[in-house]
Amino acid sequence: MPGWRIVGLVSALLPLAAADKEPGRPPVGAAVKGSRKDSRLDREKNPDGSASHGRVGAVVQIMRALRLANHRGLIQTQEDLSRIASHLATPARQLMFSTITMDRPLQQLLLFRQWAGNLRGRLANALVIGTNEWTCAVMRNASIPCFVDKLAPALTGKQNFFGSQVLLKWWYARALLEHNFHIIFSDPDIAWVQDPFSAWDESYDLQDGLYGYLRARNNEWEQKAFQLIVMRYLIGLGDDLPPLRYRLLPTWGFINLEFYELRKQMGLDTTKLIATHCGYLKNIADKLEHLEINGFLERGWAWHQALTNTIAAIKNGTSSIDRDVGQPGPYIRTKLLSLKRKNHTTYNIVVR
Repeated sequence: MPGWRIVGLVSALLPLAAADKEPGRPPVGAAVKGSRKDSRLDREKNPDGSASHGRVGAVVQIMRALRLANHRGLIQTQEDLSRIASHLATPARQLMFSTITMDRPLQQLLLFRQWAGNLRGRLANALVIGTNEWTCAVMRNASIPCFVDKLAPALTGKQNFFGSQVLLKWWYARALLEHNFHIIFSDPDIAWVQDPFSAWDESYDLQDGLYGYLRARNNEWEQKAFQLIVMRYLIGLGDDLPPLRYRLLPTWGFINLEFYELRKQMGLDTTKLIATHCGYLKNIADKLEHLEINGFLERGWAWHQALTNTIAAIKNGTSSIDRDVGQPGPYIRTKLLSLKRKNHTTYNIVVR
């Protein structure tokens, strides 16, 4: 079983964490003030690391990705995958990716909007793979580039009731590694508050066996499988397979959201943290509530709104970059969502 070179795999399998500064603490259930301009947007770096063009430069890159998704948004062959990934990746072939099945579009978009907005310009370097065309149509309409999987073999199984997209991510992880991309997988319930590529040590191995293991046991929870694979190959197999190397991400940079809150309560330093993950929060109400309390929800939504507004302005005649990126516009309508927490109480939030 060959060992694979990988640069970072961030998902529910690894503990994650938060913030480049202490975010505000809006009241639970408060309306998201998406219309407030965030002056920091104009100081964001471009996906290539330059800061000369700010937000507009990042938006141009995202619009180009949207154009590609609209015109050549089907991944049907390995050549399609390589071409699309090459278009989205950094010059160093760094690429973030995620997989999604849109079975609850309103609720799922709340997480993906914060994810996209908190990524800032790095959204241009994110490959979002949808399991069907409906999923990607919803994502593109929200100004998030999305590409439809038509390449992976038929994948079935409950995957601990999370859906077939769980197995799909392991298939694409393997395929992207074969094309020599450096990949980070990210769930949409992660809030990135610093550049995910800025502190990335590209020196870890990933065993090829995890996808094969899950394909043969397609109802088994991936986190259980991950632990089995890691423990099994830590010692290697003589001269045929070197010992598997892996490392848990440092908690000063990556930690689950509840433990980020605990670090703040204990007065520990959170200024170097990079991302926070709703890892042990099992339903959408708990995820949204904790993201909102810590300010990550509004931070992401505000930038995502600025993105859609800027694209709309460009489409209205101030630029000829792209005429086929969908019809995004400002958030106008509001909706009250009442969601059930894990403890069966109700969480109310007004969203735009």
